[in-house]
Amino acid sequence: MRYLLSEERCNKAIPVSATWMTEGGGMTEDDGVTGSNTKSFVIPIESALKSMFKVEISLEDAGKIRKGQEVVLNNLRNLKNHDICCAVVGSVPIAICSFIYGCVKPIRVFNI
Repeated sequence: MRYLLSEERCNKAIPVSATWMTEGGGMTEDDGVTGSNTKSFVIPIESALKSMFKVEISLEDAGKIRKGQEVVLNNLRNLKNHDICCAVVGSVPIAICSFIYGCVKPIRVFNI
């Protein structure tokens, strides 16, 4: 068992497992989120991305994006340099990307 304080520095050693915070920032232990009530706090990722410009890509391009590689897309007239977009395959979001000089480069890739 690991100890937070040694017996030399104080009369009693405190196990690390006993140092759990029960209050902080105006919240108590009863206000915490547990496994049973977490679903009420989770929103679908699609609702957070609905305001972003969507770029439909192929499965082959999605594989490259998932590996962090950029993909050349020449026919995107609505995007300007350094715009942020969401790469999707069908209705499944693949990544948040930046558009730079005709290339879509992943910023954040989703594991969906």
